[in-house]
Amino acid sequence: MKGITLQSLCFCFIVILLGCTKEKEYPVFQPYKAYDETALVDSSQNHENPRLHYKLIQSKILDKNELLETIRLQLDGFNEQTYTDLAPLIYEKSIPELQQAIADNLLSYKHLTQWYLYRIATLEPTQDFGLNAVI
Repeated sequence: MKGITLQSLCFCFIVILLGCTKEKEYPVFQPYKAYDETALVDSSQNHENPRLHYKLIQSKILDKNELLETIRLQLDGFNEQTYTDLAPLIYEKSIPELQQAIADNLLSYKHLTQWYLYRIATLEPTQDFGLNAVI
């Protein structure tokens, strides 16, 4: 009789444990689409600063969608609302201001990193607004 009770107790514990696990929530991003960069590269050749004479803008080797997937998997529970809520603490702030927000427990390094990863993943896939942060 005691064995059945212990077995039932273990079964109930496992059911409760599995029932309490939260399913991971990852954001969905627009896939990256390669574009013809010829005109942009050609126009850069006339820039007065030789360092801004581009030879290549998009990577010929890396698939940005694979990189975006890597970013997406690091953003469990981070969504557009979280990004918007944290923006006043992060966007266009200096390093000392960011450090102060972290010291005041208004921000964490994890959220800071996730905020920038979310920003890259959101803006990178578009030609018009791309950050070219991933090359």
